[in-house]
Amino acid sequence: MKKGKFGIVLSFYAILAFAFVILKMPVLGALLLFFVLAAERDEWVCRQVMEAFFLSVSVSFVSSALGWISGLFPQYFFFDEVLSVAFSVISALYYLAALVFSILAILRVMKGQEGNVPLCSDLALRAYGKRRPRPVPFQQGQYPPPYPPQQSMQGPGPGGYQAPYNAPVPPPEGAAFVPPTPPAPPVNGNQQQ
Repeated sequence: MKKGKFGIVLSFYAILAFAFVILKMPVLGALLLFFVLAAERDEWVCRQVMEAFFLSVSVSFVSSALGWISGLFPQYFFFDEVLSVAFSVISALYYLAALVFSILAILRVMKGQEGNVPLCSDLALRAYGKRRPRPVPFQQGQYPPPYPPQQSMQGPGPGGYQAPYNAPVPPPEGAAFVPPTPPAPPVNGNQQQ
């Protein structure tokens, strides 16, 4: 494991940042991000801590936004309670997804791999001016032939003509199969036996 300037293993910062997501502490995540950016200056660690920070901010933003939206509606007898329960369920499901992504990211970071939190990893890469490589879509005729074209043994010119290959014609339907006849052996003038 690679150690930073202060003798701390660099993956510890990323693990701590994802732990702040689990504990819903975006302010401590921001302080850790500023510390890592200023003190450690390691690109991999900064990207992982940014991913965790973006995830933590999104969790707190979704929770606050849903609470603010539910406050906009008038408080009728049944409508307010249903809306409040629905927004609470949405907020809890979003936090549960963030919790799962954080645990998976911690397990990946412990191995020295990227956290790969959806959307957050793309934002962190773009902060460093990079993009994740995308596979090239398949297009018909894009691949070369499986074998190179064959060259004739004789060059062009007199006597160098090679007849093209003519595939055998299949017999018509219902006709009996007739095996092809072998070619006649070549005749080479004086042959000794």
